[in-house]
Amino acid sequence: MLLRPMSSAPPPADEGTFLDRLLSVRREERAQVARAVGAFFCLMFAVFLLQPLRDAMGLSGGARNLKYLWVFTLLGTMLASLAFSALSSRVGRKTFLSRSWRAVALIWLVFLPLTRLVDGENAVWVARSFYVVHAVSNVFLVSLFWALAVDRFESEQSKRLFGLVAVGGTLGAVLGSAVTGLVAKYSLAIWMILPAALMLEAAVRLALAQSRGVGDTAFERKALGGNALEGMALVFERPYLAGIAVFTLVFGIAQTFLTLQQNFIVEASYPVKAQREEYFGFAQSATQSLTLVVQIFFTGQIMKRVGVLGALLILPLIGVASFIALYVAHSRETAALAVVTVCLVLWKGLSHATQRPAREALYVPTERVEKYKAKNFTDTFAFRGGDLAGAFGFDSLSLAAAALVGVPLSVVWGALGVWLAKRQARLVLQRSQDAAASPD
Repeated sequence: MLLRPMSSAPPPADEGTFLDRLLSVRREERAQVARAVGAFFCLMFAVFLLQPLRDAMGLSGGARNLKYLWVFTLLGTMLASLAFSALSSRVGRKTFLSRSWRAVALIWLVFLPLTRLVDGENAVWVARSFYVVHAVSNVFLVSLFWALAVDRFESEQSKRLFGLVAVGGTLGAVLGSAVTGLVAKYSLAIWMILPAALMLEAAVRLALAQSRGVGDTAFERKALGGNALEGMALVFERPYLAGIAVFTLVFGIAQTFLTLQQNFIVEASYPVKAQREEYFGFAQSATQSLTLVVQIFFTGQIMKRVGVLGALLILPLIGVASFIALYVAHSRETAALAVVTVCLVLWKGLSHATQRPAREALYVPTERVEKYKAKNFTDTFAFRGGDLAGAFGFDSLSLAAAALVGVPLSVVWGALGVWLAKRQARLVLQRSQDAAASPD
C-alpha cells in the first residue's frame, strides 16, 4: 500500500526541493508518500468524526459502567483479530484490506437508523453497542494501516518517513473531531456516520491505487497462509514479539487510568449530552493539534537523533509527570478537570507523534506474517486488554493511590522500551548482514 521495498542502505538520490529536504522525502518517493498520507488522512478523518460521539455515548449508562463496556470491547477485539487472521490466511492483502475496511463502514451505517428509531432504555443499549463497535474498529483500522506501512518501509525509510505519513492521520483527526465538535451543539453528531463511511471508502481507494503498478502483483495476491490463531501463537512463542505486546498492554493500562479520571470529571461537570460531545470534540482537536506540530517539526528529528530508543522513552516520562500532577491536584483539591485534560492532551498528543511511529518501527525487521498477524493481535487484543486491566485494576483505588501506582509502572514500562529498542537495532543489523551475504 505504501512504499516499494528498498534496500536498507539506499543509493544516493536526488533530494529534490527545499521542501523535500525539510520533509526528508526523496524525489522518487513523492507520489507514493502523497498517496500514503492521503489514505491515512481519510482513515483518521472517518474515525475521529465519530470518536466524540462514541465518547459521549459511552457515558449514557454512567461513567462507572465503562469498565463493563471494555469487557465487551475486549471480546469484540478478540473476535475481530481472529476474523482478520483467518481472512488474511486465505486471500491477498489487497483483498483483505478492502473487505475489512468496507465491512467496518457498513457496520457503522447500521447504527444511523438504529439511533433514530430506538428510544428509552433500548437507546442506552444502542449507544453502548456503538461505543464497543467504534472502539474495536478504531484500533483495528489503524493497526492494519500501519501493518501495510511496515511491510513497505525499510528501517532507514521508517525513520525518515513514518512521522510524515503520520501527519496525514493527524490532520484527518484534527479536522474530524473539530467538525463533530462544531455540529454537536445542533444535535447533528449522529449524522457524521454518513461522511465517516464515505471517507473510509476514499481511504480504501487510495490504498488500492497505491498498490497498482508496483511490479509485485504475485506478492500482492499471495495469502499469508497459516490459521486464525497464528498471530497469538507467534506473540507467545517469540520473546521480542511478546515484549512489544507487554509494552502495548502497559500503555493501555496507563492510558485507561487517565481516561477514566477524565470521564468521571466530565460526567460531574457537564450534565447535558451535547455539552459532553462538544468538550470531547474540542479536547480531541487540542490533542491532534499538538500531535501535528510535533510531527511536522520534531518527530523526524527525534527519530534521527535519538532513534527508536529515545522516542519510546518519551511517553513513560510523560506518564511519570502526569501521575505526579494528578496526585498533587487531588491532594490540594484544585482544578481537577484542567489538570486531567492537560495530562491527556500531552499524553495522547505525544503518543501519536513520537511513540506510535517508534512502536511501528519495532516491526520493520520482522517477518511478513509477524507484521500482519502478530502485530494485529498485539495492536487490538493486547491494547484493549490493557484497557480492561486498567479499568478493573484502578477502579478500587483512590485517585491518590492510583497515581502512586502509576509512577513505578511508568518506570518499568520505560525499562521495557529500552530493551525493545536495543533488540530492534540488533535485528536491523542482522537483517542487513543477511541481505549482504545472500546472492542476488
